[in-house]
Amino acid sequence: MLNNIYKFLGKIESSAFKKLRINENISINNYFFLIIKGFFSILESIIRNISGPFGYILRRYYYKMVFNKMGNDVLIDVGVVFNGAQNITCGNKVWIDSYSTFSLQIGELYIGNQVHIHSHTFFGGRDKIIIEDEAGISSGSRLFTSGISIMPKDKKLINPMIDVYDPTAINAGPITIKKNAMVLSNCVISPNITIGEGSILLSCSFLTKSTPKYSIFIGTPAVQIGERPKD
Repeated sequence: MLNNIYKFLGKIESSAFKKLRINENISINNYFFLIIKGFFSILESIIRNISGPFGYILRRYYYKMVFNKMGNDVLIDVGVVFNGAQNITCGNKVWIDSYSTFSLQIGELYIGNQVHIHSHTFFGGRDKIIIEDEAGISSGSRLFTSGISIMPKDKKLINPMIDVYDPTAINAGPITIKKNAMVLSNCVISPNITIGEGSILLSCSFLTKSTPKYSIFIGTPAVQIGERPKD
């Protein structure tokens, strides 16, 4: 029930933003629904900052109604911000650590089982993010399913507030982190990337291409420096 309400309010919010961006008037009806969305935002801001066991229980109960689907034994830590929580599907035994941000108003996130998303991470963009079973994302890493393309001089580099829309100016695509793969701290992952099963992206790397199974990548841009040993 609450998931459907969030989906409806999310469409209203997205429509209102598009009108604001091109200086069109927002209807009275839309203002009414935006006020309701504001109420839910205030409620979430209270829930997200309650510490201790009671906070864990409260967030699990609330977001189980908001998420598209949530499994069992899900821990959502203090300070986690969800924009587009209705677009998240989550498995069992998942820990979303403190002060992470999920900007998924027009994207989707699928989290498998036994996944840890560490603190101060960011997930966002226009496309789908898939994190398969037993994968891990360490502190400070950022996953972007959209960004700007490098355009000719006679065309604009875009940002969300520019009213000239050129689809070729957007670099967008899904990100998949395969089973038991690990992204260590302070990494950045670009759109259209698959991190292979069991592979490792070492700290402070900028990943611009997909990785094979069991490989080890590091650097800016990240390159393969080896693979995990057989024994």
